[in-house]
Amino acid sequence: MNNLYDPGTSLISGITTGSGTLELAEGVYKVEIVGPGSSGNGAAVVAVDIVYYGGGGSGAAFVGEMKLPGGTYYYGIGSPNSGAPAYLCLGSTSGDGVSAGGAQPSSFMRFTGNTGGVLNITEDWIVGTPEVKSNGNQGVSSSGYSGAVAGGASLYAGKGAGGASEGAGGSGYIKLTYLRLNP
Repeated sequence: MNNLYDPGTSLISGITTGSGTLELAEGVYKVEIVGPGSSGNGAAVVAVDIVYYGGGGSGAAFVGEMKLPGGTYYYGIGSPNSGAPAYLCLGSTSGDGVSAGGAQPSSFMRFTGNTGGVLNITEDWIVGTPEVKSNGNQGVSSSGYSGAVAGGASLYAGKGAGGASEGAGGSGYIKLTYLRLNP
């Protein structure tokens, strides 16, 4: 059987917002997916000083090859700080595929850094060794008066990073590229 797409064809071209459906032919694809990060937990003026709270968490990520069955795929990305994932799933928004969780939403005046997103993936679809396959990074916890702290680092291409104490979380990312028919 011949390739149904030209190798290297991008079927989802690096989106950071939005959702939709896509009919895919069976084949091996490069999947790049990062969940959105969360904002930091803020800062507050107390007497004559500023108290800084914990950093935001980063989104989970997967970057690698997957053998995807043919069918209707649902894809989308939640907004930063929503806790919603970036996903590419067969048959529904929660079907088999990849869901790169968004980080825990910020919680104002909390010293502990926010937890990173959780990766859910259909393991037997993975081909070879992924470049990235990880839950998100937790934001740095704050001791209060020592200044702003960092959010959880991005796992891929600067996408889905957690915000510093007073910073915004980064947008998620999805790119899907056809590679070949068989592993």
